[in-house]
Amino acid sequence: MSRSVLVTGGNRGIGLAIARAFAEAGDKVAVTYRSGEPPEGLFGVRCDITDTEQVERAFKEVEAEHGPVEVLIANAGVTKDTLLLRMSEEDFTSVVDTNLTGTFRVVKRASKAMMRARKGRVVLISSVVGLTGSPGQANYAASKAGLVGFARSLARELGPRNITVNVVAPGFVDTDMTAVLSDERRAEIVAGVPLGRYAAPDEIASTVRFLSSDDGRIHHRSRHSRRRRIGHGSLTIMSGILEGKRILVTGLLMESSIAFQVAKLAQEQGAEIILTAFPRPSLTERIAKKLPKPAKVLELDVTNQEHLDGLAEQVREHLGSLDGVVHSIGFAPQDALGGNFLNTPWESVATAVHVSAFSLKSLAMACLPLMEDGGSIVGLTFDATIAWQQYDWMGPAKAALEATSRYLARDLGKQNIRCNLVSAGPIKSMAAKSIPGFDVLADAWNTRSPLSWEVTDPEPAGRGVVALLSDWFPKTTGEIVHVDGGLHAIGA
Repeated sequence: MSRSVLVTGGNRGIGLAIARAFAEAGDKVAVTYRSGEPPEGLFGVRCDITDTEQVERAFKEVEAEHGPVEVLIANAGVTKDTLLLRMSEEDFTSVVDTNLTGTFRVVKRASKAMMRARKGRVVLISSVVGLTGSPGQANYAASKAGLVGFARSLARELGPRNITVNVVAPGFVDTDMTAVLSDERRAEIVAGVPLGRYAAPDEIASTVRFLSSDDGRIHHRSRHSRRRRIGHGSLTIMSGILEGKRILVTGLLMESSIAFQVAKLAQEQGAEIILTAFPRPSLTERIAKKLPKPAKVLELDVTNQEHLDGLAEQVREHLGSLDGVVHSIGFAPQDALGGNFLNTPWESVATAVHVSAFSLKSLAMACLPLMEDGGSIVGLTFDATIAWQQYDWMGPAKAALEATSRYLARDLGKQNIRCNLVSAGPIKSMAAKSIPGFDVLADAWNTRSPLSWEVTDPEPAGRGVVALLSDWFPKTTGEIVHVDGGLHAIGA
């Protein structure tokens, strides 16, 4: 269905790429511009977002032409770079007024119709500079960092009305703004990017369009995009996003597992898959019969080096090569869970860390010979920034997993291999049954999650994994995508 989309600052660079991506998908697209001419083929509205009256007039023009705005991309922004001691108060306030307060103006105006309709998509374009800082850009960094806090609050306010709010924070993108940098500075920047190159505007646009689709509906309030964090999901409208890809999926034990949903969705999206299982491959073989297509099951104990050494040869026999790997493996002995944190012996802790975290590196290295053309590795975590009830030593193990993913992203980027994690909300899977008091842990989602969460539905998390396996996230690596109804963004 064609939607009414508004992209602020949509006449050049990233904004124009985003606008054209929506138009090519059949949406009715309007763009605001402050100077120059509107882009050919798009409905242009002249608007300075620092002026509330101009914002109101622009929305009325768009509504008259396309109807109420259903998707808002707040992209308009300016820079006035200089060192702090040379920066005037006007230099600071004018950048903040455009980039942060201007975004407030357009989001507030757009949210009125979205709330009446009880649906909507809002994506704010921030910058990695807002997360890392940059000399000479104190004003710009402050304005872009402010968008993250703004989005977190809006996610909590608007989520119950089925309005998602996310942030995309691009790193360095090949646009007119970066073209003026010296070759030396460009080389310095590229040296710090795991994939070894600037992003293209079209690559940012694909992420934004995903967040604005039904496929983006479960990730709420995202983060960075050199490094970038993303939002909400339903892959039914994107036929074949894994067409021709070959994917290895670990950890499929039950139909209720996230791994099963990943395998099912991957096949539906055109991928060939191969499964691994331990310690009962026969159980996985029975469950695999419920998938849309047959899938070979290999025995793989990720703590057994002999198994790991033979994996590439076995996979090559059936698929030839791999484009994606899914790590859905975690285990802790019973004495490492259920409130026994202070008394757990090292041997049990070591087992949890080996199986749940180190295995990501082991699996990646075992599959590396099969990924000569690059690819995507996606793992599953459970937010390790919080000390959860009953979770005990699986928490530190998941923290180790998250750090391992970042280091793999760093070291495999030069081979065009991305490594990301999906942090899912609680799911009543086989793994959950092994956690004493799981219901106590999961109860937080009943009271704090902005979007409703169903512990018996692993499909949203599966969609997030499939999206990261696809080419829709070509410049996202070292990231954690939260598919948890937005709870990670909400305080107590």
